[in-house]
Amino acid sequence: MTDRPEPSGSVFISYASQDEEAARRICEALRAAGLQVWLDKSELRGGDAWDAQIKKRIHDCTLFIPVISAHSNARSEGYFRGEWNLATRRLLNMAQDAAFLVPVVVDGTREDDARVPDEFLLAQWTRLPGGETPPAFVERVRHLLQGESASARHPRLEETGKGGMIRAHGRSEVRRWNVGLAIAALLLLGAGAYWYFDRAGDTRAGISKSGVVPAAADEKSIAVLPFVNMSTEAEQEYFSDGISEQLINSLAKLPGLRVISRSSTFSLKGQNVGAREIAERLGVTHVLEGSVRKAGNLVRVDARLIDARSDAQVWSETFDRELTGIFAMQDEITLAVVRELKVALLDDGLPARSPPESIEAYNAYLRGRFYWNEGDPTDLEKARQNFERALELDPDYALAHAAMADYYSALPFYSTSRPDEVFPKAKAEVARALELDARLPEAHAALAYIRAYYDWDWRDAGKEFELALASDANNANLQHRYSRYLSSVGRTDEALVHMQRARELDPLSLIIQANVGVIHYFGRQFDASLGQLQKLAAAQPEFPVAHWGIGLAREQMGDMEGALASFQRAAELTERGTNVLASMGHALAMSGKPAEARAILGELAARAKKRYVPSYQVALVHAGLGDKERAFESLEKAFDERSTLLTYLKMDPRFESLRADPRFKAMLRRLNFLEEPVT
Repeated sequence: MTDRPEPSGSVFISYASQDEEAARRICEALRAAGLQVWLDKSELRGGDAWDAQIKKRIHDCTLFIPVISAHSNARSEGYFRGEWNLATRRLLNMAQDAAFLVPVVVDGTREDDARVPDEFLLAQWTRLPGGETPPAFVERVRHLLQGESASARHPRLEETGKGGMIRAHGRSEVRRWNVGLAIAALLLLGAGAYWYFDRAGDTRAGISKSGVVPAAADEKSIAVLPFVNMSTEAEQEYFSDGISEQLINSLAKLPGLRVISRSSTFSLKGQNVGAREIAERLGVTHVLEGSVRKAGNLVRVDARLIDARSDAQVWSETFDRELTGIFAMQDEITLAVVRELKVALLDDGLPARSPPESIEAYNAYLRGRFYWNEGDPTDLEKARQNFERALELDPDYALAHAAMADYYSALPFYSTSRPDEVFPKAKAEVARALELDARLPEAHAALAYIRAYYDWDWRDAGKEFELALASDANNANLQHRYSRYLSSVGRTDEALVHMQRARELDPLSLIIQANVGVIHYFGRQFDASLGQLQKLAAAQPEFPVAHWGIGLAREQMGDMEGALASFQRAAELTERGTNVLASMGHALAMSGKPAEARAILGELAARAKKRYVPSYQVALVHAGLGDKERAFESLEKAFDERSTLLTYLKMDPRFESLRADPRFKAMLRRLNFLEEPVT
């Protein structure tokens, strides 16, 4: 008999304390087979030395086994959750088919109900009731340690054995989207592209020089390109864009299909690029393209589905409809894509829609979306006018109410309104939207933002984010916004996982790439932050957010000259945007240049006479100057304004000089930061 080579890797078993007995049984079975296992049996969970050892073990282990049960579900906090987050963070640097996670369920907990990181749902789950471990599971672990299988994250098999079950799961099988959700999905606030920043220019990378390395193409993945407006009137472009966006949103609701977000596909609008090159850039196998011709009450849509691997057209059709049949036509196109790609439908077919009573209201809504996506303050007002027109025509149009909530919430980011002046209006609009359609994901997404950035109700914000994600997990902007929320409350490891998901769904988004670096910055990982942002700046030298972020990282690393140079470049690209000025003022003060820092304060004060300047930014400069009293005075003004920027106070390292002051802790308490938020 030939001796099998002994695996050289190790296994880390993570569990809630109530599941110690089940974890011990799994450990003993693996050790009996000669496998190296790390199992924490100590009740002494604190201490820097212990934390360092845990982190090292997770960093070095070959396989990570999280033990999932009703006990882990019941606990919103626990040391095991920190271990799970560290494990998912490792996945960011691994190949998509790498075997690392081996989730184990030790009781009757259903996968649909498990409170686990999203990445766990992409791995092959095993049921070991009570921790009883059959030989088949031990052998599977041995094979994984020997590198003989790499299917843990994308399994295709289903096995059943004595004493346990190994079953393949994908995200779509584990968490189904609700059937009755509305088809049309808003991008989650245009202000997402302005996070902690004034208007920064284009947030998408051009196809010729993006510097983006997209994910490997999935077997079932698609990019919906902007349908070409073939109408005689150029003004009808809003309608062709609207059709394209509605198709993206409809397809994104389907399980088992990865759909590239609107912002990445629309950044290619008007470019003469072939389907194969587009698919390579976006990491997809199929492309849907077409044209729209609208004349009066009649619409003609030509749609074509292309297999980008062969550049062959696999389906095409022409649809002639009256406007009143536009929704049925969208369903027909969606069903054709489903048929050709062999995508599983929801249990009851396509996601249900709640169309407006008036087709004119729908037209007005599409016009509003068109202007909303332009991202300019002038266009924002045009968006508002069209959303309001939609509501005049149909006061019970829930989606238009949700759009108005997004509009009001965005205004502070454009420095046009104080948060305390507009967020109450946003709350009223979202309340009406949910009254009309309690399942509307756009409304839950808008409410999540309001709960976090205006109410400072982190618990309820987390719940609302989960409700929105349950039905719209393929929404890149929602993943992006949720990542920002997690970063604000200090859960940076989880934030990076969701930001990575956003990158997969929107691979050409520059703001998403930049915010990976900013999250590292808030997590005090300044080397990682600098590296990410420098890569982005090299690929996109005219993108100011990258230079601003580099300045932040360099300042914290002690490179004051480099920081000021980066801020200066960002200032040039933004015409001395308010946020860049405040960051530069803080850096000047920290560089021993108080006169220049005070000059920045004077410039901000002059600007405040014309438009809203967040007092949080003024406080930054005072903090850099060491003027604690004026820094706290400005922060108090920020509280009066209900400033959205206060949500970064917990994590912003530039306020380090104030943290020892009891007033700072009192402010964190007012922001509800002293209790760990749960979702």
